[in-house]
Amino acid sequence: MEEIIAGDPVFQGLDDNIKRHLVGIAPNNTKFKEWFLANIDKIRGKIRPLRNNEDILDVIAELRTAAKIWTSDDVNEVIYEPLGTETRCPDFKISLDNGESLYIEVKRVRRTPTEARRDDFIELFKDEIKRIELNFGVSMFCHELVIPGYDEIQIYEELINRMEEIIGSIREILVQLNEDDGKFTTFFLSDYANNLRVDICTIPYENRNNRIHYYGGLENNPMTGRELYKFGDIICEKIPQLLANENNIIFIVIDNDSHEYEDLLDGVASINQLITERDDTFFANKGLISAEHFLNESRKLSAVFVLSRPGRGKLWENQASNPRLTGAKLMVLNDICN
Repeated sequence: MEEIIAGDPVFQGLDDNIKRHLVGIAPNNTKFKEWFLANIDKIRGKIRPLRNNEDILDVIAELRTAAKIWTSDDVNEVIYEPLGTETRCPDFKISLDNGESLYIEVKRVRRTPTEARRDDFIELFKDEIKRIELNFGVSMFCHELVIPGYDEIQIYEELINRMEEIIGSIREILVQLNEDDGKFTTFFLSDYANNLRVDICTIPYENRNNRIHYYGGLENNPMTGRELYKFGDIICEKIPQLLANENNIIFIVIDNDSHEYEDLLDGVASINQLITERDDTFFANKGLISAEHFLNESRKLSAVFVLSRPGRGKLWENQASNPRLTGAKLMVLNDICN
């Protein structure tokens, strides 16, 4: 993938973080690479007009979905936008070796603004710390940061603006340490934010390459308390787009740290309660006619596949769907969970 991205003017015009996402989708998946090249004009066309990185990451979520699907040996073909772009339609049609098919509708759960700014800070820190030509391992801890009078986003913006100073302070610490003493050292960079912590360790001689190794750390996990509602909203949004008399899967790509598969289960339980209560107003506000209308439309939904940020998948089956998932179709979806 790296050579494809590097050699294409559309992809080269993207910022470095986006290019890292593209290169890292499925570096060792030959089937996906072939599929990507076969669909490269369509992918370029979707990305070219976008100016917002979050919008581009929505397209990358579709590509990550395709890559995940191609991990199954029973998949014969993945058709991107099978009904064209002029109408609201599934993102993918999946043809299996036995001739059966599935339709996939993708939805990315975006990062909150705080998470996005936090990630910008971490990525910039990783890039800059590796420029120091010394043999140490560094971890950054930023989960309990405090700058009086600043909210979380403002804290990360301040740290990003002062990154050159932060790296300079860490360099001053490192040059005073002995690369061979085997000690583990902790420092707090309180001049920049309270509780901003850096752990430093030595690196085994055989792993040294005269640059800093970044070993991660601990970051904050912003929660809103409304995580379960996101999944209910996605189901209500996507239900009208699903095809009748087909096996339709909503593929949710979680791209933040504040949502997880269990929120889907809570969201489904919440929707079921609203159906029981015949809360027509709720469903009307979601673009549906009534609770009964939603219930009838929801039978087109065979399952929801949740892909978490580390790349793990979990499948929720709709027991009331028609037609039901069976045989090879169910086996493929269970395969790609791994």
